[in-house]
Amino acid sequence: MKNSTARRGKRQSSSKSKKEKPSREPLSPPVVDPDFEDLPWLERVSEVLWYTVLCIEYALSPTRKLRNWIKLVVSIFLWVGIPSALLLPGLKYLSKTLADIAQNAQTISIYTTSSLVVFSFLLIVLVVVVSIIRR
Repeated sequence: MKNSTARRGKRQSSSKSKKEKPSREPLSPPVVDPDFEDLPWLERVSEVLWYTVLCIEYALSPTRKLRNWIKLVVSIFLWVGIPSALLLPGLKYLSKTLADIAQNAQTISIYTTSSLVVFSFLLIVLVVVVSIIRR
């Protein structure tokens, strides 16, 4: 398994610093491992799958434009999609809670206003009755 990893590292020189721009040099055509017959069956399966992926990549875009574009899309997804997926349920819950609070406040204000009207009417009636009684 160690040899297979080392070979992949040679094919795809991926030792880049974070600030380095994507490579502009074309891909080299994929090569079958010379020790393929000597590898255990599990490593051969993984090597075949890896070779197939490299062949597809090379057939689609030998100039690495597709790889760079996919890296860009994945990085945008990581920076925008995942935080959105994590924050949106909480924001939805918060907005629903705030809407419920606003609805309750509206109901309370309607009942308070209605009770103030009734209380004012009763107060006026009481003042009139007291003024009649005092005469």
